[in-house]
Amino acid sequence: MNFFSELDWKSIGVGAIIAAFIVSFANICLQAMRNKAERKLAKMRFDYEENLAERKFDYEKKLAERKFELENKRYVREKTRQLAEESLTLAYHLRATISRMRTPIPGFVEVYDEGDEAARAVLIKQTYQAILDEYELEKEIIDKFLDLEFRMKSWFDGAGDDVFAKFKETIIEISAGARILLKHPRFFGKTSSILKLSPEGDLIDRKIDDAIQLLENVCRPILSEQPDV
Repeated sequence: MNFFSELDWKSIGVGAIIAAFIVSFANICLQAMRNKAERKLAKMRFDYEENLAERKFDYEKKLAERKFELENKRYVREKTRQLAEESLTLAYHLRATISRMRTPIPGFVEVYDEGDEAARAVLIKQTYQAILDEYELEKEIIDKFLDLEFRMKSWFDGAGDDVFAKFKETIIEISAGARILLKHPRFFGKTSSILKLSPEGDLIDRKIDDAIQLLENVCRPILSEQPDV
């Protein structure tokens, strides 16, 4: 006989059996409830971490977008500032160059008024050769400035068209006139305006001053802006 067959079931009692069953069932139910609570807690933790990750992603995305926007704004401001500064600097330099080109060699007026025809011809050739020498000396700066025209149009929405047109017209007028007079000094009277024979301002001076004023109207506000902190 085995152990179970030898048990006196009557002596154990039905109540004890039922109690043991109830305890066992209660433990099973408690464990099931505990498992359910743990699953619910795990889901809540997962949902919270997922929501936190989404919020963190959105925050970092907005932060990155804002950073890109600020960096792009600083880049554009710096580029336009550099272009404005370069344009004005070269324009001032070119105005001084044009002034030197137009300045007659010492004694020009006296010799031209009082000298003979041969002396005048030599003087005119010397004067206009000096203009072309100055032009060749500054040609790199002149070309550099004129090349800014398309950059100005791109960055400043077409601003500065009249500026470069006035400078181009003036430079062509002076250099072409000088070349003509080197070959044909007798035409001096028709092209003498490319020389500045009076200390007072003339048409060419006013044209260049107007061009620079137009350029300053575009560039000065940009150069006056305070940089981002």
